[in-house]
Amino acid sequence: MRGYFLFAIMCLGFFCAGQETRAAAEETKFCLSPQPKPNDFSPKRGVDFTAWPDLDNQQKFLLTGLFGPPGAEADYLKLGVTEDGKVVAFLAITNALSRLKFSPGTPNEVSGIDIVEGIKEIRADRLILYLDVERIKTWMNTDLKYSIALNNSKKSSEKGDLKLFDHSTISAALHCGYELQWYTKAVKAPHLHWNVRLSDGQADVHLDGYSPWIDDFIPNPRHLTYANSDVRFWYPEYIKKYGEAGFNLVDRN
Repeated sequence: MRGYFLFAIMCLGFFCAGQETRAAAEETKFCLSPQPKPNDFSPKRGVDFTAWPDLDNQQKFLLTGLFGPPGAEADYLKLGVTEDGKVVAFLAITNALSRLKFSPGTPNEVSGIDIVEGIKEIRADRLILYLDVERIKTWMNTDLKYSIALNNSKKSSEKGDLKLFDHSTISAALHCGYELQWYTKAVKAPHLHWNVRLSDGQADVHLDGYSPWIDDFIPNPRHLTYANSDVRFWYPEYIKKYGEAGFNLVDRN
């Protein structure tokens, strides 16, 4: 009997904390900055990256816009040698976006990669992109849905609703400097998370490898770590959902 009583108290505490967090987030527009890369960080190293001719047209377009047309291929190859994590992030995130379709309440689906207009910066744990903000604005009051073509023998898909929030929620924090966020099902990690600034379309787009909750109600401490958004820490789980992204991992010497 005592065990049931303690369990009830714990559940009530988590529920109240969640309600207070949600209320505080909506009232103060609480935001969170990405976790900094630790000094002693040493994950596996990305190798065997997709060769330039084998990248898809959208990937080439984005990299050419970032590096400039004269030497985009050479810069891509150099980046893979000097900062492998950035190429891992680029390939993994763009591959995941290409598997996602937005359904904004019209018969015409929109690929997740097709709303990306350019890259401002590649980081080892996220992409800072420019998105088609005018299109996104038209989605703000619609019944927006999504589907992800999963990497399995059944060729099934993950489907769900996408809600656009102007505040942090109990499953995802609005990142500082941005005005709008949305994310695919947080319990289906690794999941995609967008943070967008409406003034110019700049966006923080990344993958979260760890669900924010364990068993749907226990906060997951790994979610608020740098490793949460660096694919090299959980690439086998990524492959199960999104398929091979175009690289291999080896132990870092």
